[in-house]
Amino acid sequence: MSQESVSTISKEAEDNERIRLAKKLFSEGVPVYDPSGRVGLHGTSIENFVRMIKTGAIKTDAEKNKIQGETHNNRFYIVPHKESLQGSELYNDSRDLSVDTVFQAAADYASITAFYSYVIERLPGLLDDSTYMLYVLYPETEKGQAARDFLVNKAVQVGFDPELVEKVIREAKGRRGVVLAINKDVLDKFKLMRGEKTPDREIYIEAPEIPFEDIVTGAEPMIGYDKEEIFERLREDSR
Repeated sequence: MSQESVSTISKEAEDNERIRLAKKLFSEGVPVYDPSGRVGLHGTSIENFVRMIKTGAIKTDAEKNKIQGETHNNRFYIVPHKESLQGSELYNDSRDLSVDTVFQAAADYASITAFYSYVIERLPGLLDDSTYMLYVLYPETEKGQAARDFLVNKAVQVGFDPELVEKVIREAKGRRGVVLAINKDVLDKFKLMRGEKTPDREIYIEAPEIPFEDIVTGAEPMIGYDKEEIFERLREDSR
């Protein structure tokens, strides 16, 4: 057998392993009414989720967007279940959020990160402040529409084609991302800190890199057909 054939077989095996892992995480899912075994949830984009599986690591700098700001590059945020924090110094000051609220908070974060990842990949340098968040979260409000107009005008001023900008923003708004279930074992493996903007409802790990399979026990794309995009991206060569 030629070296090229061996390399091809090896690559196919690697691709299959990636897809098997994704399918396993999807089968575990993020059961809203059974938070046992997990400390909380994290929302991210398809692009970031695929990168995590390909590299076997969560690069926390890649998880950064303008929600956190430039000084928070190495933070991995989690919306916690208070009951999972028992015995931790974070327990007393954490809000006892319902499982629905924890899920929705992570889903909102996933939507924001999904929008950010999609736009930044196609319109580099556009999202250099957090104005876009208002459009992602509150698109029908006056503030949300003003944020959208700001993005479009700014993109045109930078030199992007107006039709391309409209198309990318429209597509990005339809992105919903992926919610991840985070293993309760992180309490023993990492030092968790309380978030600064909403300290009663978010915690974070501060580390440049976190082993993916050590902490992620399940995943749920917010749109079902996104699974196919994830599988297709996992078949592509690592970027």
